[in-house]
Amino acid sequence: MQRLTSILRIASLGLLAGACLQVQAVEINGMKDFSDLHGRYAPAGNCKRQPQIVVDAGGMTFEVAGAKARVTNPEFAASYFGGASDNYEGISRVFFPFRNGQDGYPIIMMFNAEENKGILTIAGHDEGWKGGPALTPRNSALVAGSPYSRCK
Repeated sequence: MQRLTSILRIASLGLLAGACLQVQAVEINGMKDFSDLHGRYAPAGNCKRQPQIVVDAGGMTFEVAGAKARVTNPEFAASYFGGASDNYEGISRVFFPFRNGQDGYPIIMMFNAEENKGILTIAGHDEGWKGGPALTPRNSALVAGSPYSRCK
């Protein structure tokens, strides 16, 4: 019985630790507080190529195959590199522009990826992983265009 109690305690601690490691994202209104990220991004910084992403004070505009999608309330993953107690002071910023149901985020965007100013990467998050749901055509094009840079 004592062994079972110990196993249950360890399992409970593991679940609690896992819950603490989850990224907390907060919906924001526009991108006015992220002026250092404003600009037009294209694959390798070549604005003759598609897709393109425009970031301005009002939000993000995604241009894919002639279609535009405007996002004014992306989710900012403020705790992606750890919470306030971890004192992350780098320049990378993570956003989830689209929602897939209540809590799903099909793609993840990292500005200043790997601490490289002006580099934007886009990857599948809740879509596009082995055994999971496929990326939609728009999201597939955005992932395929990565990495992006500000237009030259």
